[in-house]
Order: sequence, then structure tokens, then C-alpha cells
Amino acid sequence: MATPAQGGNGFLQFKREAVYGTDLPATKRMPCTIIDFQIEANKIRSKSMDGSRVRPAIFASTVLAKVTIEVECQYVTGATDPTGIMMLSDAIFGTDSFGSEGFTTTGGPTYSHVYKMNHALMNSLLLELGDGSPGAAGTCVQLTGAKVLNAEWNVGLGDDAILRLRFQVLGKAMTTGVTPTAGLSAQTFDPILGSHVAITDFITGGTTLWQSIKITLNNNLLEEGYLGSTDTREPVLNGFASVVTEMTGDFDSYALLGAFLNHTVSNATFAATFTKPTTSLQYVLQVASGRAYAVGHTHQVSGTEGIVRQTVRWESIKDANSSGLVLTIVGAAPETEG
Repeated sequence: MATPAQGGNGFLQFKREAVYGTDLPATKRMPCTIIDFQIEANKIRSKSMDGSRVRPAIFASTVLAKVTIEVECQYVTGATDPTGIMMLSDAIFGTDSFGSEGFTTTGGPTYSHVYKMNHALMNSLLLELGDGSPGAAGTCVQLTGAKVLNAEWNVGLGDDAILRLRFQVLGKAMTTGVTPTAGLSAQTFDPILGSHVAITDFITGGTTLWQSIKITLNNNLLEEGYLGSTDTREPVLNGFASVVTEMTGDFDSYALLGAFLNHTVSNATFAATFTKPTTSLQYVLQVASGRAYAVGHTHQVSGTEGIVRQTVRWESIKDANSSGLVLTIVGAAPETEG
């Protein structure tokens, strides 16, 4: 009997590509919680009539490689981004020069690396995805030309108290049974926890007790075929990106509900600042520098539940940085790999 693949054998290794769609050795290895392969094989369906209600023919067309990956975020404790979170963040936020870092760095010996959305290009990644080795032991799936379609940061309580980053990529070519780059190891696990966060919310200045935060960035990438080829073009930015922030916490004030009912544009600053205890290491998610509309509000009153919770959604608009979301990582020296 064939041995089935085991989820515990999964892994994530990657590298920023200098040339789109190239096969490069991976340089980073990051623990991950989910690798979800969504492979779509487009078909060309004949419309010919041939005396039957059954379609006469179907022909092969493009194959779209889409993968959703979730990782547990970590603090950057070394000088060369041992976690890989800086390289991954760079792929999420974009760049002005393909193959080069899009973030800016200031300071020293403690550095601040700032990621914004005001870029016209997206870097691509080579991914080595351990899928449990259903065939030859120790092999993986390789995905080249992977660009980040969307990303979601989520933190809550209990088992959800580690800040998680879930992102979806569109890839150029997927190859199975590839021998992964040897010799890579993940850094000692140093997770970013919900207990480390200080929150400044949109309206109340941080007085509400929050139970969860979810921030979603959609880059709005377009991937399509073209005449003369069965391949798809390199995914490109296509229209406005979007940033939506969703928070759930105690219903202790009408301020957030009032902001929704009054179509308020927030001029406060929302920031979720995670700081590792007894260190200067930080991971800061700042939404729209306060430029956001309240677009949704829910709260349920139930005698059996007791405390009433409210969930509010904010949609970002352009701020002074031309960016609906700013990420700041405080810690290591700049990532130097191309």
C-alpha cells in the first residue's frame, strides 16, 4: 500500500527572484501552518453542434498555480533576516525596481525597516513547498514567479494568540518531485504574541478592550493568457489595492457605532505595535495613518453570552504616504540578498 503524505512533513523555503520565473536555490526557511494548493486547469470547450446534447470536445489550455500559505510571525533577531519575514514582507508590499528591496531602512545599531504600498511593481519569489512527500521521500513542489495576490494578518486569544500572516500567491510554473535546497534551517522560534501588542484604535484612542484584529491587504493582481501561447503573462497590478481592518472587542461606547452611522473618516492613527518584552524588537502594523472609513459594524446582545462584543470594519483610503497600510519592523540590519 502506498504511504500517504503527512502534513507534519510540510515546510516552506523561498528566495526573491532577480529575474521573473527563474529557478534559484532557496535561501530562507520559515515554519508554516498551512500550505493550500489551488491548481486550476483552464479548458477550451467546443461549441460545435454534432447531433447530440453532449459537448463534442474539450481541449487543454492554461494551468493557473495558486497557493495559500500561513505562517506564524516572528521577531527579527539577527543581522541577515534569519526568519525570512523581511523578504516576505517586501514581496507583499512591492518595489520600485524589480528584484530589489522596496522598503526603506533608517537607524543603527537598531534599525527600522518601513514597508509601504506606494510602489508600481511587485517582486516575485521562488517557493519550495514541502507537501508531505507523497512520492519520493524528501521532495517538494517548486513554484516559480510567485507574486503575492493578498495578505492577511490575524491575532486573537487562546490558540490564536500568535500573530499569523496568511498570504496567497499566483505562480508561473509548478514542478513536482523537486529536491529542495539543502542546508537551510529556521531560526529558533521567537513568536509575536497578542500579549505583546499595544493598540491605538481609530476613534477611542485605545480605551476599548479588543479580543481580535484582522488586517487584509488585496494587491489586485491580474494574471491572464495571451494569443500565441498556453502560458499566462506575468501578473501585474490592476487597479486600486485595498486595505480593510476588522476589530472585535467590548461594546463599551457608542463611538465606533457612531462613526459608522455618521460616515466618519477617521483622522486618528490606528496602530498595532508588538514589542518583544525586555528588548527593542518591534513589529508595527499601522493602518492608513488614520485615513479610513467605517464601513461595517455589528454587535449581538444575548443574555446567555453576557458581555456584548462589537465588530467594526474600516476601509483605508490614500494617506500622506500614498499607502493604506504601513509595516515597520524594528531590529535587524537590512536584508542584502537580491
